Amino acid sequence: MKTVYNLILDFGGVILNIDYKRSLRAFQQLGIQWDDPALDGFNRTEAYIKLELGKISPNEFFDELRKYFPRPVSNQELREAWNAILMDMPSERVELLEKISRRYRLFLLSNTNLIHFEKYTQDFKLRFGYNFENLFEKAYWSFKMHLSKPNPEVFKYVLNDSHIEASETLFIDDTLENVLSAQNVGMLAYHLHHKDLIDLFDESGILKPKVVLGKD
Repeated sequence: MKTVYNLILDFGGVILNIDYKRSLRAFQQLGIQWDDPALDGFNRTEAYIKLELGKISPNEFFDELRKYFPRPVSNQELREAWNAILMDMPSERVELLEKISRRYRLFLLSNTNLIHFEKYTQDFKLRFGYNFENLFEKAYWSFKMHLSKPNPEVFKYVLNDSHIEASETLFIDDTLENVLSAQNVGMLAYHLHHKDLIDLFDESGILKPKVVLGKD
């Protein structure tokens, strides 16, 4: 079995609980004029992708969103609905991150946007009393890098920037497409589904052997 020295974790759906439907419902309550299939595909729209890559500002994104509403909606209303996706970050996972950071080189790689970033980092600081990024050797955010998963270039960038070897690195994500892309650049990867991040480690913060092998 290969030895893992480095861990790269996804954020939403791995560390932070999220629920897309909460934002969809919030937009519907504001009167958005989209049918459900269009809403479900919103994360593939040009405006969403540009926001996630840091190529447009939050205000420019809100202006794009406003086109789908029959009445005037404020930036604050849109911000609150947009952030409704963000749920809780269980303290048990935070404690786990603190533990495993003492055993592995720990990194974060997240597709995210400035609006969400400001919300959950502020909430974390208020709740835990320190900066979320302090849990990691380095956190990589798509809107800062102007790269996003599953583009293989984002994995190459992180590997090169962190001076780590792909074969000694395990990537954990809840999206299969991202996991497959990481594997294609030579990384070990684990698709987290129907499990909690905590389930992948023993009590001392060491990866369970089946996880390293990419098995459930």
